[in-house]
This record gives sequence, structure tokens and C-alpha cells, in this order.
Amino acid sequence: MNTQTLSKLAQNRIDYIVYHNIDKVSELLDGYGFVVPENPKDLAEAIRELVRKRGRKVIKELISLHPDKETILKLNSVSDKSVCESCQNDSYNDSKNSCDSCGYSKYNGSGDEYNFLNQFENYTLPELQSYYDRILKESNKNPNEKKLAQEVQLVWNEIRTRKAIANKQAEQSPTSGRFRFAPTKEDLIIVGIVFFTGIIIGNGLNFTSK
Repeated sequence: MNTQTLSKLAQNRIDYIVYHNIDKVSELLDGYGFVVPENPKDLAEAIRELVRKRGRKVIKELISLHPDKETILKLNSVSDKSVCESCQNDSYNDSKNSCDSCGYSKYNGSGDEYNFLNQFENYTLPELQSYYDRILKESNKNPNEKKLAQEVQLVWNEIRTRKAIANKQAEQSPTSGRFRFAPTKEDLIIVGIVFFTGIIIGNGLNFTSK
């Protein structure tokens, strides 16, 4: 029986596996103590009966005999990727806990604080704030995700720390507070004119009083 004929016979997933891997499926049926029919159609019916009696165990074994197993596994590996919270690309590999595009990794729990926060070293404060807003929104949608909630707290603490450092540096800057004023050349000329004008007016008043 050629491949074209087998494809016409295949009406569902079990039939597809049976008609494309008759020898292995026959061995599977024989291993469970069933009589192996010679006709592929009868073999498929016997396998369906085996599935009804033994359930998931047989289904798993059938999947391992699927002729397109490797292709299916590759497709599933692509579907494991999700949206990265950092770069917003569909490139986050959940199995590796890292983004294939930007390298970002989610918080893994207690003991991972340094590695997690270290990846934000080159983030500006607005960028970090934007990231915080995204994960806060996600955390609110999934209140039972404890690691995500801890991640939100870690990022918030990092933002507060950076703001505190920035404010302290601003206070210590020589251009802040009372030292902020630095007279320009024009300012000095105006002060000089006012000063000499005051002297002239003062002399006039003294002359009049005499």
C-alpha cells in the first residue's frame, strides 16, 4: 500500500500514526497482548480500542511513534517563547528563563537578587520606571504569582535608591542652592552703572543740602 493510499485512509490522528508506522504500532499492540490484524484499517480500530481501555499511557506511546514527531517538537519549542518584559519582543525562552534577544532574565526567587538587579545596570531611570510599570500591571493581573510580586518590589526599591542618590548628588552640586547664582559679564556692568549712578545722585544731594 503506497503513501497516497495510506493518507486517504487516515481520518484522525490515531489513524495517521497507524498508517505511517504500521510495524511499530503492531509491536505496541502485540506488547499489550492483543492480536495484531493484518489489515491497516483493522489495526487502527484495534489501537483505538486499546486507547479506550488503557487511556493516556497508550496515547503517550503513540505520540512517540508519530512520523512527524521531530517537527512537532520543534514547533512546540517555538511556542514556549513569550513576550519579553524588557525588550517587548516575542523572544523570551521560558525553559531557559532568558530572552534570546536582549538576554533579560526573570527573578528566580530568594538568592537571585544580585543577578536580577545587575542586568538593569545600564538602564536609565525612565527606562527602569517604564519596566516597573509593565511588571506592576502584569502582577496586578496575576496576584498569585509570588515571584512576580517580589520582582516588582525589588525594582521599586531600586528606583527609590536611584532617586535618593540623584537627589543627594543634586544637593551637593556646587550649582545648587545658594551657590547656584553665578554673575555674568553683563550683570557686573549693570551693577557698576548702578553703583556709579548712586554716587552721582549722592553727590548731587549733598551739593543741594549745602
